[in-house]
Amino acid sequence: MLTSPKVIYSLSAFRHKHEIPKHLEKVPKEKDPSFSQMIEYYYHAAAQVMEPMMIKELEKYPYMKKEQREQRVSAMLKLMGIRYAMDVDADEIRALAYLMAFKTACVNVPFGGSKGGIRIDPKKYTAQELQTITRRYTMELLRRNMIGPGIDVPAPDVNTGEREMSWLVDQYVKTFGYNDVNALAITTGKPVAIGGINGRTAATGRGLFKAAECFLNDKDWMDLLGWKDWLERQDCHCTGLW
Repeated sequence: MLTSPKVIYSLSAFRHKHEIPKHLEKVPKEKDPSFSQMIEYYYHAAAQVMEPMMIKELEKYPYMKKEQREQRVSAMLKLMGIRYAMDVDADEIRALAYLMAFKTACVNVPFGGSKGGIRIDPKKYTAQELQTITRRYTMELLRRNMIGPGIDVPAPDVNTGEREMSWLVDQYVKTFGYNDVNALAITTGKPVAIGGINGRTAATGRGLFKAAECFLNDKDWMDLLGWKDWLERQDCHCTGLW
């Protein structure tokens, strides 16, 4: 009887140790794993590294017992843009939704993560046809209570932009959101004239530039890759098409 508390404690500690799910253990050895499985695997691999540090961080709260800190971290580690393209499929959407959740969490933005898309080639459709498709897509999401201010806020992605977002806003305002004071918050990336913000269109490209700039100016990474003074030695930098 005197040893039972120790046994219970040991089992508790083991139970909260983060592990890579069984169905993902083969990913590192697979020749061509799916996109979503790669995202899942590397998330869990990172979580294994981060878990001890996160538990250590919670030691600043003296009222929390060790088991409580482990439980809190375990809960933390368990876990929508819209695109029109011919390579849209369930696996890609699932993987991009994972990434969206991680991105918002990393910058402390109070959003979750989701993704959506329609498997079409928008170049083969007229503007009127694309508007009809977008409005119908909006209605299907609304009927399922999948989007809305405070539920899930879509944004433009591949082959969509301010135009498509304005159609989405208009469809919501005249149907499900006719009585919603926050109706314009149904989506981001909309025109400035209907509540959008300046700089949104260039935000993705600007973010890529800043990420590359930080990476290339990080001495530790450059030394690790053997790219010392690599940026300074380049004769030409491609910044886009004019």
